[in-house]
Amino acid sequence: MFGGIYHGFFTQQDPVGRVLWILTLAAIGGAATMSWMLSAVLTRTAMRKAAWLSGLLFIGYLAYVVFADRRFVVSIVFALPPLLVLLVIFVRRARSWSALQGASAILLMLLASVLQQLHVGIHPVYFNHNALYHLLQGAALALLFVALKRMEVRESQHSAVLRS
Repeated sequence: MFGGIYHGFFTQQDPVGRVLWILTLAAIGGAATMSWMLSAVLTRTAMRKAAWLSGLLFIGYLAYVVFADRRFVVSIVFALPPLLVLLVIFVRRARSWSALQGASAILLMLLASVLQQLHVGIHPVYFNHNALYHLLQGAALALLFVALKRMEVRESQHSAVLRS
């Protein structure tokens, strides 16, 4: 939402635009931080340590974005590692349909990002590279949600069998 408002109405020269851009980068960093935590859940890693480490990384990222460098590439560099870790987790579980869906979702996210950075769009005014990116990203997030929901159901069924 912040990015859309920024791109639609503001520039970096405008004080409101600068704040919106920082909020946009912060939201991307927050999503990356949640990806680290999701990886910890999927691999059954100690959640308390994962939360602390990812929280510290996020604070460092925010400080860097606010005080040093507000380029979009900074958010790409911050968000790429947890996305790649999730991809590896899904690939390692590739025997299940939900893990294949999860891996496909991550690959679609990566493809969308590459297309955005290459400025590939359908129409320069009505459906530019950012619009295509967000459409593909939305589809990827929906696919990831379905995959994770199926994994959750399968895990709870597996746990019920173990308890009985």
